[in-house]
Amino acid sequence: MEYAPIFVTLVQEPSPLPQTPEKIESPALQNDRRDDVQKALDLTLADPVPAPTEKNEKKRESSSITRTAAQASSMRRQNSAYAGGGRNAEIRYQDMVRAAIDSYRVYPREARRRKLEGHAVIQIRISRSGAITESRFVKTTGHHILDQAALNMVKAASPLPAIPSSLGKSSVSMNIPIGFKLK
Repeated sequence: MEYAPIFVTLVQEPSPLPQTPEKIESPALQNDRRDDVQKALDLTLADPVPAPTEKNEKKRESSSITRTAAQASSMRRQNSAYAGGGRNAEIRYQDMVRAAIDSYRVYPREARRRKLEGHAVIQIRISRSGAITESRFVKTTGHHILDQAALNMVKAASPLPAIPSSLGKSSVSMNIPIGFKLK
């Protein structure tokens, strides 16, 4: 079964950005983000959060958190639909995994500066608990910096949502298409 690639499109800003070092999240901050997603999964569903506007840097940061919470809420709704099992449940689980990985997408500043684009496919194996036990490139972007960014997305998203028991599988293997495209 083929899945459409996930592409991110960036619009170039009219004025150049100041040369500041990229913000790198500490492992503790990444763990906090995972805890927030897990808490959101445990909450009862609420009304969808409207998309935030990006007027300043603080709002941009909060929009990332809001987007993650909205995705977690979406994952919760999808997870409730697994009761029947079957092929549809597996497809919904794969969509949920792709969304979780995509929430960690970062287009490297150096790649943007050099106008690098590409499309990678990473094959992963997920254990019942959601841990990624294997990952390998099926197709690279042709640019080391973009390949590394794709791998970082997969690593940052781990652990992924656990495999629903209704699927009756101890592990799931799937291909994750990741695209980097400037506009």
